[in-house]
Amino acid sequence: MASAAHQNHQEDSLSTRKKGECETIVVFGAGTVEVNGEYRFAGRANGHAHYEMKGTWEGSLATFAIFAAYDKRWYIGILELQKECYRTCKIQDASLLPPARIWWCDVDANCKGPPPILFHDGITLLDWRHDPIVSFADYEIVITVEGTTESTSYHVHKIFLSSGSAYFAGIWGAGANFAEGHENTSQICLDRLTADAFPHLLDYLYWVYANHGRIGLLAASDYWENVSLYWLADYFKIHQLTQDLDHDFEKDIAANPCSCHHYLPSAQTLGVQPRINSVVDTYVAHFSELTEEDIDDLADDLIAPTLVLILGKIEASECHGLIASQLVAAFCERVLVDSETFLALSNATVLPHIHPDAVWALLDAESKVLGAPASTTELTNLQERCIEALSANFLSIDFDDNGPAASQSPLFYCKLMAKSQEHWRSERDAAVQAP
Repeated sequence: MASAAHQNHQEDSLSTRKKGECETIVVFGAGTVEVNGEYRFAGRANGHAHYEMKGTWEGSLATFAIFAAYDKRWYIGILELQKECYRTCKIQDASLLPPARIWWCDVDANCKGPPPILFHDGITLLDWRHDPIVSFADYEIVITVEGTTESTSYHVHKIFLSSGSAYFAGIWGAGANFAEGHENTSQICLDRLTADAFPHLLDYLYWVYANHGRIGLLAASDYWENVSLYWLADYFKIHQLTQDLDHDFEKDIAANPCSCHHYLPSAQTLGVQPRINSVVDTYVAHFSELTEEDIDDLADDLIAPTLVLILGKIEASECHGLIASQLVAAFCERVLVDSETFLALSNATVLPHIHPDAVWALLDAESKVLGAPASTTELTNLQERCIEALSANFLSIDFDDNGPAASQSPLFYCKLMAKSQEHWRSERDAAVQAP
C-alpha cells in the first residue's frame, strides 16, 4: 500500500528516541495520498516509536500519526485535535490518543483504496467482530472449549491486544521467539466459562486502546462474567482489567454485602482465590447480620473448603456460633460430605453453640456420614451439644413427622428430659429469687 524511506538525522531535543531509531520517516506512494509525507519522531507509546505529520483530511487540518510498527507493517491514524481533551495533551502523550481513522500500511504492497473509518457515528469498524479482510486483522486466536471439540476463531489486531496485555506483547515484542508470533495464530484451550467470556475480554482491550485507557464501556453484566474476566485478566496479564473488575466487585458488595455469594459458583469452579477470599471476608465482617434467607442463599453456592474458610475466620461468640450452626446445617442438607469434612465443620471448636433450628439437620447429617453411634451407653459430642440447645427450648420442639427426631436413641431422650428439667428448675429458682 505504501513504501517508506528512512532518513537519519542528528539527535534533537526529543531525546526519547532509542539508538538506531529515525528522527523522520518519509511515506510515499500511498494510494491515499493525504498520508504521504515526512513524519517526525514525537515520543514513544507501548514500547514503539511514534511519528506525526501535519496535513489535511476532508478539507480540515489534521495530524497524521504512525502509531506502531511490526516488521514491515505499521498503522497510520489521524489525531482528532479539535477535541478539547486532545488540545491539552503534551506531545509525548499524543501517541496514546485514539485515532479517528487507521490505515494498515504494508511496505512494497499496492494500495487497495481508501482506509476504513475507525469511528463512525460511535460505531467502530476496526473491530475483531468484522470480516478480517475488511478490518485488516493481522492475527488469529483459536479458542477451544476444554473437554470438547468446540472451537471459535477470533481475527484480531496485534496493536490493540499488545497495548493492553503483557502476554500478547511478549509474543510479538522485539526479540520474542514464540511459535505463535511467527505463525500469526494462537491455539488456546479454556474452560467453558472463560471461553464464553473471551469476547468481552477483546471488547475491553479494543476499548482501552481506542479511549486512551479510560474505562467505561465494559461492565460485567453478570457475576460469572466478573469472575471469568478476572481469570482471563490474570492469565493474559492485563493488570488494568484486574483493577477495574476489583473496583466493580467492591462497589457491588459495598451496596449488597450479603448478596456476594453470587460470585462463588464461578470463582470456586475456576479457582479464583482472590475473589473467593474477598467473598469470605465480606461474610465474616457481616456474619451477625445474616438472616435465614441469607444463610440459605449462601449455603446454595458454597463448597466445603469455602465454608471451612468462613468458619475459621468468624469471631468466637454465642451469636456467631448459633448462626454458624444454621449455616453448617443448611449446607449439610444440600451436600453429602465425607466424614473428615463433616467433623471439621461440626466439631466443638467450630460449633460450640448450636441453634435449636439446626439440631435435626446436623444430627441427620451425622447419622448419614458417620453412621449410628457405636456405643449405646454414650452420646457423641455433637449429640450432647444438640441436647443442650434443645433443652432450653423443650416446649417448642416439634417432634411430629421428624425423621431425625424419631431415629434418636432412648439414651438421647433420657438425657434431653434430664437436661430440660435442669433448665426448668434453674429458671424457676431465678424467678423465685427475683424481687
